[in-house]
Amino acid sequence: MRAGIQLCRRGMGDIVDGSTANPALSFLYDAFWRHVFVLIPALLLSLLLLFRHIAYPEFIRRVLFRVGTFLLDQAENEFGSTSPARVVQDISHTFFSFFSQSIHGKPTHNGVCGLVNLGNTCYMNAIIQCLNTNSAFRELLLKKTYTINPQSTLGSGGVIVKAFGTLLEELWSNQFQAFAPVAFRKSFGNFKPEFAWSNQQDAHDFLVHLIQVLHEDMNCGAKLGPYRARGESFDNMSSTQRSKRTWLEYQQYNQSPLMDLFLGQARSTIKCDSCGHENSVFDMLWQLSLELPPSSIFVNIKVFPNLSEAAADRIDKEEWSSELPVIFGVWVSKNPSMQELTDHVSNMIAETYGREDSKSSIIFTTVAQDGTQAIANVCKHSEFFSILSGGELIYAFEVCGGEVEGCDGIYSEFLPFVHRVIDDSQTFEVHGLPSLVHVRHTDLVSDLLQSVQKESLKSLGVSRSEHALLFEAGTVRVVSTAALLQSQGKDLADLNLSDSVEYLLPGRVTLVLDVHEDSNFDRSSPSLPVCHPTFNNRPSVEMSQSVIHLEQCLMHYTHEEAFPDYVCTKCGGVKHRKQIQIERAPNTLIIHLKRFEDVFSKLVTKVDFGVELDLGPFMVERAEECVYTLTGIVLHVGGLGSGHYTSLIRHGKCWFEMNDEKVTSVSFERTIEPNLGLDTSSVYILFFEKILSENSPDNLNQ
Repeated sequence: MRAGIQLCRRGMGDIVDGSTANPALSFLYDAFWRHVFVLIPALLLSLLLLFRHIAYPEFIRRVLFRVGTFLLDQAENEFGSTSPARVVQDISHTFFSFFSQSIHGKPTHNGVCGLVNLGNTCYMNAIIQCLNTNSAFRELLLKKTYTINPQSTLGSGGVIVKAFGTLLEELWSNQFQAFAPVAFRKSFGNFKPEFAWSNQQDAHDFLVHLIQVLHEDMNCGAKLGPYRARGESFDNMSSTQRSKRTWLEYQQYNQSPLMDLFLGQARSTIKCDSCGHENSVFDMLWQLSLELPPSSIFVNIKVFPNLSEAAADRIDKEEWSSELPVIFGVWVSKNPSMQELTDHVSNMIAETYGREDSKSSIIFTTVAQDGTQAIANVCKHSEFFSILSGGELIYAFEVCGGEVEGCDGIYSEFLPFVHRVIDDSQTFEVHGLPSLVHVRHTDLVSDLLQSVQKESLKSLGVSRSEHALLFEAGTVRVVSTAALLQSQGKDLADLNLSDSVEYLLPGRVTLVLDVHEDSNFDRSSPSLPVCHPTFNNRPSVEMSQSVIHLEQCLMHYTHEEAFPDYVCTKCGGVKHRKQIQIERAPNTLIIHLKRFEDVFSKLVTKVDFGVELDLGPFMVERAEECVYTLTGIVLHVGGLGSGHYTSLIRHGKCWFEMNDEKVTSVSFERTIEPNLGLDTSSVYILFFEKILSENSPDNLNQ
């Protein structure tokens, strides 16, 4: 059909081709195409569907649905911005109301009723279900304890609030397992034409428009007098006084019951770095839109402190514990930079070993996954950390700053070194602590042997005399890092001591000291690191991988940041810091996660959250009544133009998954534990209700 219409249209185009100067032919061409091939068939189809008493066979229904969907798509493209658009909208409502009928029957739980998809209206269904869980909002519309303001220029004259109240009545009538919200969608589409069509829409956009229209329909403050300008006295007020004044001014012109449910206030403070002068402005907060901070992963870092040769000579086994490696865990950015990891390690060295003013440098390595715990790669730049997904162990070696400074290539001069124990059957076992040997391009084989001997003394933690006997009995070899347990390697003693070692630097090789199992080698040498509390309390591997916590999003929203585009009114300074904080917390907190960067890009980062949220740390003044409980979640899968919305809602003690007309009871744990079924990368909007002080402790954990 599509090809036939295009062929007919192309034929008409040939008739009027080159006649753009003739308006009459162009008009006939447009009229012929629009009315003969689009509007008239669509009208005939809608008239046919009006005879609902006819029991169409399933095959006929499928054909009618496909033909009608195509015609309506063409009509939307042709009449979307012209006068017949309203006619096409009515056809669309008639069409989808025919194929989207309510499913009668008693629901499993009172008020838990599915919503039929009327043609890409999953965004609307998900928002309605989450609002339906709010008891205060629901009672307001069901009991009609509001006053409609027909004079509000931004409202619908009460049409939308009445239609939404009627919709809630149907959901709570216990007569439907799934209800088709045809009347509400038509009313809302008439007032907001962008939501009249059956194309994809954003659930958050719909929520913002819906709350705004409902507020304006019940806004009895809009008829007050003109806005009273602020005088000089306002500039001299304290931040607290400005907050109250701004709140009262907003209430003078906005008085609706929804303000008691959803309205909060945010404070934006700009502070001058020069004189410390602060200037605060206040904005009304109907919902929080939070940007997702950069993804973070949890990594475990084993720090090997730098032990000078003199110190190593004094250490015996009893004193070794003071210089043992320390292993700790830390949250870092996804694809962390070298500097970020270095800062964390430097802080840990200062905390553990008391070297706050150390001029040492840090060399990072990855760890072999063959069970040897040997060094896999020496990290030359930040790109080496792109392989980290969370939960891995990496090594950090503190080396003398002088060894790094003045070298042509900083990391290429450090070769991995380990001790191996070998038996008669040529089986190798890695023992002791791994370390790095500093090698210069100009070093000879004799220099390399001395460096290996010095590093071996440090890493084993034995006396110099014991080590001398051990080193004399052992063999220094160069082995391929990938074959540390399979290959014997090349014996350095077989090389000419005056040969250069530069050829060793480009490849992935490891220096080893092989000791026979019959030699006087003490395998009980200390190798266990000191475990920092951050390592003992580390998250699981699954929870370590690219997870953002909801509290991190709030911290990112309220953190201080540079604000250059401002001049201090007191001293004329141009360096400022800006911070946003919550001044007044709403009773119902709606959090929107900004996942869509543009129409082609969506952030699928996992966002972890719990059933309770404490907003106190993010407020100007911490209040006791800032703890919220989760009541609803809007989920989105897919892209912006081809996705699907569902919701998870709480009714009493039970949780339900609402997927349009399909209603499924789910376990409570599933909604808060990402590893138990809920893919938190699809979480889009969260609905919280404030826990009041009179609530019992039992209810707080429901």
